[in-house]
Amino acid sequence: FFKGGLDSEIEDHGIYVKSITPGGPASKSNLLIEGDKILEVNGSSLARVTHAEAVELFRGA
Repeated sequence: FFKGGLDSEIEDHGIYVKSITPGGPASKSNLLIEGDKILEVNGSSLARVTHAEAVELFRGA
């Protein structure tokens, strides 16, 4: 799960890891931790996107 976006209260409007599902792929890989800023999804930048736009990018990944 993640938080952020242009329409959020986060100061830089970035997209950040909010939580990691125990036993899920991110948990098993140990590559992400809560609070990490996500810069792109499959080559699509997450700079200056709304939360809803980020959700759509993740769903398409």
